[in-house]
Amino acid sequence: PFQRLAECEAEPHEERLGRVRGGSPERRTRKKVLTKHQSKFIMWVLQIPQADLITKINLIAFLCEDRHPLQRSLSGGKMLEKKSTKWLVRMGVLIAIIVLMSFTPIGYLKVGAIEITFIMIPVIIGAITLGAKSGAILGAVFGITSFIQCFGASPFGAMLLSINWFFTLLTCLIPRILMGWLTGVIFSALYKKDKTKGNALSFIVTSLVAPLMNTFFFMLFIIVLFGSSEYITELQAGRNIFEFVVWFVGLNGVIEAAVSFLVGGTISKAVYRFANK
Repeated sequence: PFQRLAECEAEPHEERLGRVRGGSPERRTRKKVLTKHQSKFIMWVLQIPQADLITKINLIAFLCEDRHPLQRSLSGGKMLEKKSTKWLVRMGVLIAIIVLMSFTPIGYLKVGAIEITFIMIPVIIGAITLGAKSGAILGAVFGITSFIQCFGASPFGAMLLSINWFFTLLTCLIPRILMGWLTGVIFSALYKKDKTKGNALSFIVTSLVAPLMNTFFFMLFIIVLFGSSEYITELQAGRNIFEFVVWFVGLNGVIEAAVSFLVGGTISKAVYRFANK
């Protein structure tokens, strides 16, 4: 144990790593990271008052082994903390973009009662690059900003708000959360099976499906929650439900899908490649 302890304290990390024979590069890298914490464990063991000298020596010799679970736990915790910081930074940037687009002209294209929104683009980027849960959170932020728009900034939203504020909140919030979450789920499923060069098909399909889901869920809530209201009945003007949906969101859906495909898909692919280098 004394000899092993002396080797652990005196031998440089690089030389100790070079002595490792065989194994994958990832395994050798992991051992190099773990050995950097051995001195901390040695100091910790030496300060245990209840243990005698022989017990301390044996424990230190055991801790010098690269596979000790306490060392893995310490390095894993630091890696987890690093990943959490990166996630918070990226989410913060995307949320800031959503808020900026929500209260500036770049987020909406308003033509009468029809509102074409491009705010789903950062939601798509987040769902693809950060996962389904992140997409749901970004979708919730999108929905909250949409609800705020109903207080005067959006004529259509203001009319829905005057009919029923709670139904309006559900219509603004739930479809966007579902859209963000399902976007991440769909991309993850496609990416695993995508055999195209650079997994291009998964980015293309996801960026096209996301705005269609947003439009579908939004119109579904409009019809279910406000379909019997006088305002929607007047807009329907004798059309059946299918004709009304096509008339109301036909151009809207085409423009949103095109912009999301060109902008969201391109940026998502670039960010995904950069984040996973």
